[in-house]
Amino acid sequence: MNRNDLLIRLQNRTHLSAERMFLSDKDYYCPTYQQVKDLLVKTNFERYKYKSEVFDCDDFARILSAFVIQCGYDMGWPQPWAFGVVFGYFPDLKGHHARNFCYTSDKELILPEPQNDILYLHSVDCSYSVLFC
Repeated sequence: MNRNDLLIRLQNRTHLSAERMFLSDKDYYCPTYQQVKDLLVKTNFERYKYKSEVFDCDDFARILSAFVIQCGYDMGWPQPWAFGVVFGYFPDLKGHHARNFCYTSDKELILPEPQNDILYLHSVDCSYSVLFC
């Protein structure tokens, strides 16, 4: 999927303006939900312990995003995944948080939680601040 198509789809789901989204590549691959789930099994982030203001939600989200990039490089993916970091309000947490996002070919926008590998589906109750990949 090209950058402009992904941007439009993300805008339609998140209601963020284009100025609040940063997509750095020209084309993206939209994996399936199962591909994302299978990749999360390979992380070993349980070894990292949450430390407020030192290693917290935004750091976990960044290392998962970097892990996906590294896997793509190692596996020779022809395009990066439509995967990145999103900041915003998440109703299940009743507060602001950083998570990852992935635009999938079958479930559209999903939100992997990098601290426990749970995959959340996008909810209209979420209020996003900024998104980048």
